[in-house]
Amino acid sequence: MKKAYFIFLSLLSIISYGQEAKQDTLYVATQSYGDSVVVRWAPGSTHLWKVANKVGYYVERKKN
Repeated sequence: MKKAYFIFLSLLSIISYGQEAKQDTLYVATQSYGDSVVVRWAPGSTHLWKVANKVGYYVERKKN
């Protein structure tokens, strides 16, 4: 019985770990001044930091 319980818990933890979505977050802060807008951003994980350093960022202005 203990062996079956252990196997069940092991499988449950593997399944839940495998389904966990890893999302990278980019944090953005903006400040508007009379003649300019300051945009600051920071990656939320080390993985995103490494990828963004290789690929870079593209900042685009969007008009409403």
